[in-house]
Amino acid sequence: MKNLRALVVADIFQGQVSPVAKDALALARLLCPKEQVAFVVCGADEKQAITLLEPFGDVAGIDIIALSGERLLEKIGDDWLHALTCLCQNLAPEFVICGWSSFFMEVAPGLAANLNAACITGVDGFEDTEKGPVFSRLMAGGAYCARVALQKKPWVICVSPGAFAKKEQGQQGKGFLGRVQQIEAALPPNRVRVMERLAPDTAESALDTARVIVAAGRGVGGPENMEVIFATAALFGRSAVAGSRPVCDAGWLPVAAQVGVTGRTVSPALYLACGISGAFQHLAAISGARCVVAVNCDGRAPIFSRADFGIVERLENFLPAFIECCQNK
Repeated sequence: MKNLRALVVADIFQGQVSPVAKDALALARLLCPKEQVAFVVCGADEKQAITLLEPFGDVAGIDIIALSGERLLEKIGDDWLHALTCLCQNLAPEFVICGWSSFFMEVAPGLAANLNAACITGVDGFEDTEKGPVFSRLMAGGAYCARVALQKKPWVICVSPGAFAKKEQGQQGKGFLGRVQQIEAALPPNRVRVMERLAPDTAESALDTARVIVAAGRGVGGPENMEVIFATAALFGRSAVAGSRPVCDAGWLPVAAQVGVTGRTVSPALYLACGISGAFQHLAAISGARCVVAVNCDGRAPIFSRADFGIVERLENFLPAFIECCQNK
């Protein structure tokens, strides 16, 4: 592949391309023209790669690499690291871009070391300057924002979920205008075998795929009042219930439902924050949300600095009235 500058690596989660791959692809398009971008699907042959990417909807005109190999389907970090290292050494891209997921937390730093590359994690912003690209990332639990300019190529970049793909793509079924190429991954002798595979907590996976998240904070008052939070979430399709750290620490919701720097980072279309004050750790974790609506009786709560719409009212007054209004329509 001539003139390749950006290699986007897709993470496969539960038989689908992970949504954070859209953010990685969006950043690649900001960095260079689409004819200089290739999209890698690991563990798939040519046909499987096309099938996986059909719902993805925004890869038209971009070359697709099906990096095949049965062991890659097991998602063992050592195997992916070796396969991607060989691929990058052959193609020599300037940027290797992936999502900042738990899996790539294992793979990306090792890949950067093998390529003698710089590695930037948790990237949530980009600026094109006269001296080259400058990336931004949150630090110290979201208290600070660092701007990083790199001088040495190549670069391994891990993007935060929801940071760049702000709009859903409606190009399903449009087909691919780029080439689809299959490459067989040459892997070393297997040093690791999978003993058992555990399904993720349902609350955790629900937050990754939900279009609407209704989140509860200490302002809910107690576990006896969580019913109205679940009733609010039930008004929307593809919704999930989440909580701030105090709510999950108190056992009102499972730990897997926690949103925050020490919990989940989310990027839904709508984030409805109920009784959440808005500590900076929580605000950092919802930076990818397209629309934030906050309901809090304290009009000075920090959550309103991030909210697109704010309602200063007690939850026990607002939420039942909101549910009744929606059900009567």
